[in-house]
Amino acid sequence: MKKANRVNIGMIGGGTVGSGVFHALQKNAALMASRLGVTVSIVKIAVKAFDEPRPYPIPPSFMTLNWQEVVNDPNVHIVIELVGGTTIAKTMVLAALKLGKAGHSPPTRRCSPPMPGAVRRR
Repeated sequence: MKKANRVNIGMIGGGTVGSGVFHALQKNAALMASRLGVTVSIVKIAVKAFDEPRPYPIPPSFMTLNWQEVVNDPNVHIVIELVGGTTIAKTMVLAALKLGKAGHSPPTRRCSPPMPGAVRRR
């Protein structure tokens, strides 16, 4: 595929969920490319520790201990936040959005208060 048909993803969080997302995207890269018409590649992952136990291995060449390296990398088009919580997660996603990158946090963790009248889940 041509370079213009490539979407580079940076992830913040490489624990249980992050390593699973990395594994799934690596395993299904060809299928996704054929269906989407673009190659989806993870290019950088911010982790808490390089030696953290993970269900799926992440090669060291993908990892950094600094989440800002992921957000500020000019090769990253989309930032996926998988660290949990709301305070630092909000900071991370807003930093990505300020740089014009698409940012995503799982829907179970909102970076803003619920809309008026919204039903709160417990």
